[in-house]
Amino acid sequence: MGFDDAPETQQSRAPDPDRLLLYVFAPSGTTSTPAPREGKLTLGRADDNDIVITDVEASRAHAELRFTRDAVRLVDLGSSNGTQVDGQRLTAKVAVPIKVGQVFTIGGTVFSLRPFVDVAPPEATTLALIDPAMTEIDALIERVARTDVSVLILGPTGAGKELVANAVHARSPRASGPFLKVNCAAFSESMVESELFGHEKGAFTGADVERPGLFLSAQGGSVLLDEVGELPPRIQAKLLRVLENREVVRVGGTQPRRIDVRFLAATHRELRDDIDGGAFRADLYHRLNGITLRVPALRDRPRDIIPLAELFLRRATERFAAAEPQLTSAAREKLAGYGWPGNVRELKNTIERAVILARGNVIDADAILIEAAPVVRAPVNVVPGKIDVDQVRAALEQCGGSQTKAAEMIGISRRTLTNYLNKFALPRPRKS
Repeated sequence: MGFDDAPETQQSRAPDPDRLLLYVFAPSGTTSTPAPREGKLTLGRADDNDIVITDVEASRAHAELRFTRDAVRLVDLGSSNGTQVDGQRLTAKVAVPIKVGQVFTIGGTVFSLRPFVDVAPPEATTLALIDPAMTEIDALIERVARTDVSVLILGPTGAGKELVANAVHARSPRASGPFLKVNCAAFSESMVESELFGHEKGAFTGADVERPGLFLSAQGGSVLLDEVGELPPRIQAKLLRVLENREVVRVGGTQPRRIDVRFLAATHRELRDDIDGGAFRADLYHRLNGITLRVPALRDRPRDIIPLAELFLRRATERFAAAEPQLTSAAREKLAGYGWPGNVRELKNTIERAVILARGNVIDADAILIEAAPVVRAPVNVVPGKIDVDQVRAALEQCGGSQTKAAEMIGISRRTLTNYLNKFALPRPRKS
C-alpha cells in the first residue's frame, strides 16, 4: 500500500502532442512550464530569464529554446560551463534540434520536453505503508477524520505532512467539499491576511475587486494552514478569533460572516518552544491542537523507502507520458542505503529525475542522482516530548559536534536543540 490507492485512482487522457511542457528536474524539486507554439524560452541564473536556474554552474544568460511550427531548437548562448544533450556538450551559438522526450542538462539540472498529459490528482485515502510508525498514524487518522476536531501535523520539512492532511480530509464526512491550502510562510503579513480572511473592494491599493478569502471559499470543507508557525502575531490573534467564533471579517469590512470549516495546521517548527520564546500564542496553539499527528522523518521509517519509490515511479511515468521502467536491485540498494535528509520530497524528486534519465525499461543505480553522502542511522532512541540529556549528548557525539545534524537525527529543529543545550547546561560543541 502507498499514500493512495494508485494507480487506479489516477486517470489521465492521452498525451496531447500539440501541447508541450518543459520539465525542470532540480535538486530542490520538479517544475513545469508550458512551451509556446512559436517563440522562445530563455534559461539562466539571472532573474529576467523565463526559466531561472539556481544551479551554480549556470551562467546568467545560459541557453535558449526556440520554438517554431515544425521544430524545437536549443542554443547555448556561450555559457561558461556548457549545455549537454545526451551527454555531449553543445557548440556555443549553434542551434541544434531537440526532440520531444530528449534530455539536456545544465550543471546538475535536468530538462526534458514532454507532451501535456491531463492527470487527475490522486485521492489520498490511505497512508498505510510498511513501517509501524506510519501504520500507527494511519490508524489514528481513521478515528480522527470522522470528527471535526482541529488537527496539528508536526514533522520535518518534506516528511509528508501535506499528504497526511489530504488523508484526513479524504476520509472525513467533508470529503465531497473543498480542501484548500495556504502556505503561511509564502506571503507578507498583509498578503496572508487577505488570503485567509478575504478583503472588500477598495480595502487597500490594488484591491480592485472583493475577495472571499480561504475560509469563506472552503465552506463545508477543510483548510490546511501549512507552516502555521510562520504567522505574524497580529494574524495569530485574528485567527484565534475565527477559531473561537467561527466567523470571518474581511479586510476593510465590518460585517462578520459565518463559516463552516474544519481546520488542519502543519509546521516543521516546535511550537511549544516558540510559545516559550513568545513567538507563538499559547491559546492559538491549544485551539489548533485538538489532536497532534507527528510525521517521522523518512530515515526513521526506512522500510517505507522502496514502497514509496515504486509509488512515485508509477505516478511519474503517467505524468511524463513515459513507459514504466523497473528499479534494478542496485538501484533499490542505493535508495534503501541513503538517509534522505530531504525526506519524502527528496525521494519523489529523485525518482522523477530517474524516470527521465532511464534508458530502456530499467532504472539502474547510475540514474539515482543522490548528491550527498549516505546518512548513517545512529541508534539514538527518542520519544517525542521526552528528550533527555543522554540523547542529546549521544546525537552530538555521533554527528561530530554538528548541531544541525544532531538536531536532524533527533527530529527537532536546530533552535530546539539549542534550547535543550541551555536547559541541560551543556557546552556548545565544536565540530570535529
